[in-house]
Amino acid sequence: MNQQILQEISTNTITAIISEKGTTNPADNIPALFKVGVGLDSGSTTKLHTEKQKSGERTVVDYCFNYAYQIAIGRDHVTIVRTKDDILNIVENIVESVKSYNVSHETNAVLIIWCANLSHEWSFLKRDISERFNITKVFAKSQRDILYIQLDKCVELRECIGLFGHSLDDIAKHWCSKDNQKLKGQFDYNKIRTYATPLDPETEIPYMMHDVTSLAEMHENVINYYTQENGVCCLPYTSSGFVRMKLKAAIRDDEYLTEEREDKNIERRKPIKTNIEYLKHKNYNLVTDAYQWHICRDYSYSGGLCGSNIDLVGKILHNVVCADLTSDYPAQFTHQQYPCGRLKRMRGNLKDVRRELEAQHKPYLAVLKIKSMHAKTQHAVFSKHKIINLETNLFDKHGKPKDLVIYNGKVYSGKNLIVCWNDVDIKAYSECYDMQFGVLTLWAFDGYKRAPEWLLKSMWSDYEKKSLLKIAKKSDTQEYADAKRDVNTYYGVTATRVTDSFDSLDECLNFIPTKEKTFKQIRFDFWLNPYLAFWCTSYARSILMHFISRYPDAIVQYDTDSLYYVKSKGDL
Repeated sequence: MNQQILQEISTNTITAIISEKGTTNPADNIPALFKVGVGLDSGSTTKLHTEKQKSGERTVVDYCFNYAYQIAIGRDHVTIVRTKDDILNIVENIVESVKSYNVSHETNAVLIIWCANLSHEWSFLKRDISERFNITKVFAKSQRDILYIQLDKCVELRECIGLFGHSLDDIAKHWCSKDNQKLKGQFDYNKIRTYATPLDPETEIPYMMHDVTSLAEMHENVINYYTQENGVCCLPYTSSGFVRMKLKAAIRDDEYLTEEREDKNIERRKPIKTNIEYLKHKNYNLVTDAYQWHICRDYSYSGGLCGSNIDLVGKILHNVVCADLTSDYPAQFTHQQYPCGRLKRMRGNLKDVRRELEAQHKPYLAVLKIKSMHAKTQHAVFSKHKIINLETNLFDKHGKPKDLVIYNGKVYSGKNLIVCWNDVDIKAYSECYDMQFGVLTLWAFDGYKRAPEWLLKSMWSDYEKKSLLKIAKKSDTQEYADAKRDVNTYYGVTATRVTDSFDSLDECLNFIPTKEKTFKQIRFDFWLNPYLAFWCTSYARSILMHFISRYPDAIVQYDTDSLYYVKSKGDL
């Protein structure tokens, strides 16, 4: 790309950009953002392990390498290069152009380069990037889930899949014009390509160019769409960040929380200044110690229930229909009760303590030793990955599980299983399994209450918007896609693991936390009650398990909020 094209970058800055954690005051020192969109992608050759693929094992890659890189600055300037040195030379020119602009204009503007698979590009380029540039900021959810890399404080490599769509095709559909949709490639994926392999000008080159021009156009439309009236554009790292921003605004503006905080401040020597900080103080006692949080976070919290009828696998079925639980998680949030107050570790005869908690209808979490469990029907519904003593040494003195029968990742029967369930889980799994168990550890909350009003009102607002757009037959609009995304994100946001993000690099370029948090620091990070998500998914699973236990022969399969069943069987 020549200097004239790069100069085009410097003539097109707009508004302010901040992350979800920043300020929203445009008068503050917020960097300007370049209007021009830049898209980066690569062409890869992947050789799979043939024998293991044939045997039905998980995908194993023998080797993978990039044979081309394509980059677009706006829709009109696209180039394809064949080596990593060539693409990094272009990125270096972009960085230097932005730096030059910032010096001459006395500003700190940033330019975003959008990638459709930043983790992939990073795996090939990280060593060279670290040698050529000053990496000033990073953010990753895991070593393989990289969302943000800042170069020299002025150019940002960012992941767009998940933030603005679940695929390039989806992004083009929602954010690009009709003449800039993703092309259908006619690739021979068995062909091994290198940087010297000619690219077909009729099929491969147009396909590759469209992928990056769609990212460039996406940028321009995203900026226009998300820029607020005050000139600030908030682009979080993840799609759940949009909901976090809404909730923080709802918490800030909640009059009841403000009044409650101010009343509490009368008794405090050091006043709590914000409602967010007040919630962190309130939620401090939702965990008891590091052991409890680790066990409950990793083994009590589960997602949606997915599975199928063992007896019907491989059979041709007729008259199968689907029963869908409309907006299941938002419904559970709205209508169910959730743990509140202080979490305490219970002592004494835990069998009697659990019985008393059940009688008082108090929520609890329990580590159980299941002496034996066997599915009552042909449905296995408990995930083997939630067996604590299967792959850890936390309960060595109790030994490993015995006589496990696993079907599609679910426990059909077994002995000597250590698990962590809440009160809703125990009732639900008891409908589906014959079990004998003892209680090893028990934690109980003060009681149940509704989810916070500020959370419910925010969720309801998005749900109403989604519903009205659907009624108006606007389900293909970005407004509907955003409302649907947000409605289905509220429950997960509450369980975001505050320690499971990485914002620094070690000398081997592995992602690490800048500073390991102590357990006390982790406790003060809970401005949202994480058990809202724990119980929400438990309530949803319990509905499916109830019907599975009552109509095992009729039910074919299930997935989170739906049941497929044979209509002619039983009265389901």
